[in-house]
Amino acid sequence: MPTPEQKARLKIDELLAAAGWDVQDRQSLNLYAGLRRAILKRAFEGRLVEQYPEDKPAEKLVDRIRRDQDAIKRDRVDQLGFPEM
Repeated sequence: MPTPEQKARLKIDELLAAAGWDVQDRQSLNLYAGLRRAILKRAFEGRLVEQYPEDKPAEKLVDRIRRDQDAIKRDRVDQLGFPEM
């Protein structure tokens, strides 16, 4: 025998369905449907984990990597004895 709450839910679901709403039951409801998108959004916004003030912006890290790569290329050219261009 359904409880009064269950009867009320069924009535509400019937009314919503009649009004054109797509009604799902609780067992088939996917609570994690937007979780991946929400996590990725927060990660790219820098809001997923605590940010530390001593962290440098990503642009500075990219610049440092480029400088390191350039230095490695120059060292290789020097080792092989190629003339500079």
